[in-house]
Amino acid sequence: MQHGLVYVTSAGNESTPVGEHGSFHYQKMFNPAPVDDPGDFPWHNFAGDSGVDRTMKIVVDPGTTLELTLQWSDPFGASDNDYDLYLFGDDAMTNQLAYSTAPQNGSGDPYEHLTWPNSTNVQQTVQIAIQQFSGDARELELFGIGDDVCATEYSTPGDAIFGAGAVPGVITVGAVAAGTQSSTQAEDYSSQGPSTIYTNFATQQKITRNSLSGVAGRWRADARRAAWLSG
Repeated sequence: MQHGLVYVTSAGNESTPVGEHGSFHYQKMFNPAPVDDPGDFPWHNFAGDSGVDRTMKIVVDPGTTLELTLQWSDPFGASDNDYDLYLFGDDAMTNQLAYSTAPQNGSGDPYEHLTWPNSTNVQQTVQIAIQQFSGDARELELFGIGDDVCATEYSTPGDAIFGAGAVPGVITVGAVAAGTQSSTQAEDYSSQGPSTIYTNFATQQKITRNSLSGVAGRWRADARRAAWLSG
């Protein structure tokens, strides 16, 4: 609180776990998968140390749109590490559905964004892929937005609070189920902390901030509404 003002904001709804419908989050350091040719640009290996997997599978319901946003640990307006975001319709990564390949050459933003509509009348399984076009390894953060999408693997619910919700002094509130008056357990879709804050992009130094202040909900009793905060 400053100057008598209290700033309260929602944590967001981007922590839906694997296998459930809703907006999801993924965050890992770039890990290059093996390349077949020394001249190839490396793809991110989602499987980490457990194997090789160049894609992350997502189910998109019929008639809905998947929205993807990728950022990485570089300063805005000065990124010289170039990553690109792709969406494929097959495991072999031959059926390209959408892509975002903005250049990052020292004056760009560490940001790629794409949308893809499922215009069919059936669910579609699509594959997210991230390619390093140039530069050094950086921590990747990916958000998939949509109530009718489902990450079937690799999502990381933690560290999904960003922006104003991660600022010191802000009261950031997660969601609990309506009618659960005594619960302090956030809904599984509600964005979870903490938040990773980079203090020096050149050296990739970072801190972890406890950004979730508590949880809140709303219930109806005797035609009145009330809210609670705990944390």
